[in-house]
Amino acid sequence: MSANTRRALSLNDKLDILRKYDQLPKMGQHDAAVGLSISQLSQSRKRKGCGNDDTVERVLKEWFVKVRNKDARVSSPLLRQKAEELAEKMGKVDFKATEGWFHRWKKRENICFQKMHGEQGDADFTGAHFWLENEWPSLISEFSPSDVFNADETGLYFRALPEHTYVLQKTKQREQNLVKNE
Repeated sequence: MSANTRRALSLNDKLDILRKYDQLPKMGQHDAAVGLSISQLSQSRKRKGCGNDDTVERVLKEWFVKVRNKDARVSSPLLRQKAEELAEKMGKVDFKATEGWFHRWKKRENICFQKMHGEQGDADFTGAHFWLENEWPSLISEFSPSDVFNADETGLYFRALPEHTYVLQKTKQREQNLVKNE
């Protein structure tokens, strides 16, 4: 048979080739194809699109979507920690959210890191006023006035929000289109 001629193999022919392949010493696919007198060995199967523990990944994605729907900013350490917490709750003691696993999970789920633009929601003035009227007095009563500091005078930003967050790629494209149209 010439190199350019292709023919369909029967199931028996394929099984025969696989048996012969199993008897060959370890070698590359090209060398094995030459040794079996066939034009090529090919793998037509695609790998499944999930990681080693798809239940943890699925639940993490659900959590991520819920958190992002509330406009909360999500960082890499937070996602990795949450993945390990979820795995522990599911009894998956050998699960480890490594940097490599995290990178592959983001790629599978189409999640990217982006800088947030514009206002992320209006301030809850009613809730803030309620808290100042009802909660603040009981909190401040536990401390002497010399132990109370104004945060903008200390130079510290307690729980400062990061400028970037992870988002679903579709969300990123939608937000970019909104910015272009403004």
